[in-house]
Amino acid sequence: MNVDKSSFINFIYPFLFDSTTFDQRVSQIEEAHWTREEKSLKIWSKECLSEEDVLPHVARYLNPPLNSTPPTAILWKMEDSALGSYTGLGAKAEWKLVTPQGKISFKMNNVHLALFHVGVGFITTEVGSETEDFDAWLDILHYFRFVKGQRKIKIEALRRISKNEIIPYFPNPVGETVKPHNSDEIFQDLLNAILNTALIKEDLAQWWREVFVTGQLLPFASFCVNKAPNEEIATMLFRVRNFYHSRQEIHPYEDELRSDHPSLLPYAKDQWFTFSLDGGAFVAFNPPQTQFFHETIRTHLTRQYFLLFLLALEQRFELMSLSGMVSDNWLGRDEEVRVKTFEHIRNMLLEFTARGYSAQIMQGEHHHRCYQMLQRVFQVERLYQEVKDEVREMHETLMMHRTKKLQQMAEEQKNRTEHFEKFINRVAFLIGSPMLAMAYLTVVSVMGWHTPAYWLIGSAVIGALFLWILKLFR
Repeated sequence: MNVDKSSFINFIYPFLFDSTTFDQRVSQIEEAHWTREEKSLKIWSKECLSEEDVLPHVARYLNPPLNSTPPTAILWKMEDSALGSYTGLGAKAEWKLVTPQGKISFKMNNVHLALFHVGVGFITTEVGSETEDFDAWLDILHYFRFVKGQRKIKIEALRRISKNEIIPYFPNPVGETVKPHNSDEIFQDLLNAILNTALIKEDLAQWWREVFVTGQLLPFASFCVNKAPNEEIATMLFRVRNFYHSRQEIHPYEDELRSDHPSLLPYAKDQWFTFSLDGGAFVAFNPPQTQFFHETIRTHLTRQYFLLFLLALEQRFELMSLSGMVSDNWLGRDEEVRVKTFEHIRNMLLEFTARGYSAQIMQGEHHHRCYQMLQRVFQVERLYQEVKDEVREMHETLMMHRTKKLQQMAEEQKNRTEHFEKFINRVAFLIGSPMLAMAYLTVVSVMGWHTPAYWLIGSAVIGALFLWILKLFR
C-alpha cells in the first residue's frame, strides 16, 4: 500500500479583520518584502481565483474587470524565492513535525493568502509527506492542525550548509532575534510572519482575530492510495473522515463504516469526498491507472473543489462574524450608536446576500453536489436565516425605540412650546392691560371726556377688551 505523489494536504488558517481596511491591506501585501542579510525578497504575486466551470455572474464578482466593482476576494501565492529561501520561509530546509508519537518529516509546497472584501481571510499552506507511507500522511493530517503547541506539537528544521554538515534552523523572515534551538518553535510563528506582511501603519495591535478553534487549522486533504486491501478500505476511510492519527485506537460501530454514511459523498468506485465542521478530504482507493485519476483530478481538487470549499468556509465565517457583531453591539451602548451600527450590519448582510450567498456556483454535477454538501455540513443556510432574523428583528426594535423616542421628544418640545407661549401671553396680559387702561385715561384727559356717559362707554369697551385678551391668552 502506498500513497500516490498526487496526494496533498492544504491546511487553512481562517481569520477575521476590519473590512474597512481591505484596500490598504491589499496595497501593503502587493508591495511586501522580507529584507534580511542585505537581501530583499518580494513575497507575493497575485493570482486569479479559478473561473473554470464557475457560473458567469459568480465569476464577474470573483474576478471583476479592471476599474469595475470591487472584487469579492483577492488571492496571492507566495513567491518561490520567498517560500524556499533561508532568509524567507525556509521551505527547502529539512522540516520535521514533533509529535508525541515521534518526529515526522514533511515539506511545505505552497503558501497562499486570500482576503475577502467583507473581512474574512485565509492562509493556506500545502503540506506533503516525504514518504509514500499512508500512516505518515495520517499523522501529518492529524497533528499538523495544532499550530500553537497544543498536545505538545512543535516543528523543527535543519539547514544543510554543506554535503556533510547540517545545523539547526528556524525561519526568521521579519528580522527578529532568532529563537534558540529547542525552544517552543511552533507553526503559529510562521503564520504570524505571513500575516504581518499585511500590516499597515494604523495597526496598533494584532490586526486579525481568530474565528475557528483557537490555534487549530482546517485541513482539505486529497489521498490517492494504491494497493489498498479491500477489507481495510472502510477503516482507513473512517480514520481520514475523523482526522485520526495512525495509532489512534478505534472501535467504530457498523453504521460508521458504511460507504453511504451521511458524511460521505461518492465520486467514483471506492472514491469519496468527506466533510465535517473540522475540515474535508477526498480519498481514492486503488484508482484506475490513468492520467485522469493520477494527474487531472489533482488539478480539479486544487482548483475547482478547493475553491468551493473556501467559498463555503467564507460564507460560514462571515455569518458567524455578523452574528458576533450583533451580540457585541446589542447591549451597553448609546441607542443612537446602536442604530448606526445595526444599519452597518444590515448593509453588510445585504452585501453578503447579493454577492456572497449563492445557491449554485458551478454548473458541473459533481461540483454542485459537493457545494450543496458543504453548505449543509457548514450549516450555511441555518446560520444565514438566524443572522437575517436577528438583524431584522433587532434593527426593527431599535427603529421602533428610536421612533418612540422621537415622538416623546416631539411631545416634550410641544409641551415646552405651549408652556412658553402661555408664559408670554400672561406677561403680555399683565403688561398690556394696564397700558391699555392708561392709554384710555390719557385719551379721556386730553379730549376732556369727563361726563358719566363717556366713562360708562369707555369702561364697557375696556372691560370687553380685557375679557377678549384674557380669553385669547388663556
